[in-house]
Amino acid sequence: MARAYNTLAFRQDGSIATCAATVERRLAALICDPGQVEFASRVTGKLVSPAQWQRILDGDAAMDAELQRLLDDPHKREYFGARMATMGAGTIGDFLRLQPAYSIENTAQLIRCPTLITEGEGDFASQSGKLFDLLTCAKQLHRFSVAEGAGGHCCGLGVTLWEQVAFDWLGQTLAWRA
Repeated sequence: MARAYNTLAFRQDGSIATCAATVERRLAALICDPGQVEFASRVTGKLVSPAQWQRILDGDAAMDAELQRLLDDPHKREYFGARMATMGAGTIGDFLRLQPAYSIENTAQLIRCPTLITEGEGDFASQSGKLFDLLTCAKQLHRFSVAEGAGGHCCGLGVTLWEQVAFDWLGQTLAWRA
């Protein structure tokens, strides 16, 4: 009887994939692009000040209303809307308050499946090196450069090159399980 294996590969919101992999034991492989440990630390400084972050965490209604105005921008509405829907958050404030719970800083060692972490040069969201250091499973880190044509967030400047590396790794990693 053939045995079924699950492969989890996330190209966006890699922090959610890693969270899932800390508890799901049936995974045969995990690909994180880019590697992410948590999102909350990137909120302060990029989106809000430390004082505003505390107001968000405290559920400050005025701060929440200010954040909701971000959705007036179509690009921010697309960015936050998809992520809010994924996490069941009705507002940006709710979405941001959920983020500290999704850190795998203390649970990364629970990931057991072989893991490929990729990173495009200049990826603003990457915590690939930190994730690699936290993992205790079989792991590989592949960094893409702009010079080879695959920099940027989620290797967006070289998706075909990313796919070649990812699928070659999957083929090698899963071959013994066929």
